[in-house]
Amino acid sequence: MNDVASGAAALRPTLMVLSRDPVGVSHRGNAIAVRKMCQFLRAHGMRVVLVLPSFRSLGRKPFERVTLPHDIFDEVVCYGGVVVGGWMIRFTPAVWSRAVRTVFDRVLGKFGIKRPPERSIWDIAPVSKSEKAATADAIARFRPSSILVNYFFLMDAVDQPAAHGILKSVFVHDLFFMRDEEFVTDISGDTMARVSREREITDLAKADLCLTVQGTEDAILREALPDMKTLIVHIGLDVLRPPGPPEPDTLMFVGSNNPANQGGLDWFLEQVWPLLRQLHPAARLFVYGDVANWLQARVPDGVEPVGRLPDITVAYHRHALCVVPLRLGSGLKIKLVEALSHGRAVVTTDVGAQGLEVLAGSAFVLADDPVAFAEACADLLSHPDRRHAQEDQAVLAAERYFSAEACYEPLRRYLMDHAAV
Repeated sequence: MNDVASGAAALRPTLMVLSRDPVGVSHRGNAIAVRKMCQFLRAHGMRVVLVLPSFRSLGRKPFERVTLPHDIFDEVVCYGGVVVGGWMIRFTPAVWSRAVRTVFDRVLGKFGIKRPPERSIWDIAPVSKSEKAATADAIARFRPSSILVNYFFLMDAVDQPAAHGILKSVFVHDLFFMRDEEFVTDISGDTMARVSREREITDLAKADLCLTVQGTEDAILREALPDMKTLIVHIGLDVLRPPGPPEPDTLMFVGSNNPANQGGLDWFLEQVWPLLRQLHPAARLFVYGDVANWLQARVPDGVEPVGRLPDITVAYHRHALCVVPLRLGSGLKIKLVEALSHGRAVVTTDVGAQGLEVLAGSAFVLADDPVAFAEACADLLSHPDRRHAQEDQAVLAAERYFSAEACYEPLRRYLMDHAAV
């Protein structure tokens, strides 16, 4: 880098993103949200660095191959271990000891000797002393004008003298305390993320700015913290119109293998799919993402579990209709925004449309009852003219509400104005 370029880089205000999640996985909704936002901020005048204060994202694992997002951030710094050849390796002796016990237990299991399983480590745990020290070290190293904390449970890491005078924002992907009891327990019985309203609001109150992803939860947060500055930051995606007509009679569902997607897929297959096949016998459903593994051997007629694709755009451009049959969950459903941005007609439930209800009836069809959901799907599959009109409305909504400029420019201005003070 020459002196002029080096000087220009030094003039850019620095945003330090603090996260336990490496956000290198581009198929998970929360990672996509962080990546897209930081990509825009970096392209429009900010220096953006990612700091991982620990390797807690590995859970019980002492090491794992992980993709770090060097393509998104100016720098990526990890504490609590080393990264060698794409492998994150932890320094924590207790984790290595647990890994040895796990291997030993598997050997015993082959002989019919089993111990009760341990609970999974989930990263809502309180901030550790080492994470707080790592945060202070990173602040001294990068001298950021602002810090973005990825999820509320890391707010204690910036609640220290080293962060005094620095704008502290927090990315509220969803309000955890609003999650349903069904949603917080996965199929193995491990707790996913159950926290009290008091704890979450107390941690969020330590921020100067809360970034929410949809209007309903933004309003709830403003009522709980009336003095808090909030910004709604939808996910910004490029509008990618399909290059040609889709395969007729085909639907798609995409999602990671979590309880919300599992429950939604089960509801659709058990209560909607039989009705839809009666109304439109030629209908075929393709399931994408890791949730396809949830089906295993119980695949109904006309359903094909595909799994994860390198580029999900291929699927969106292939199929005539997207379904978002979620029954529980929180936050913004990125699969709905993705479908609109790809110019596809969508049928969704109320939960799938949370925070975007104003677009119901134009950009997508809203149906909560199994019969209504099946009828809406059959109608769009059977009448291409109605589906084309729905697709045009989807593109208009995506261009107006979900372009990168519409989603991230207010945040960029806010951060830049603060840095100039």
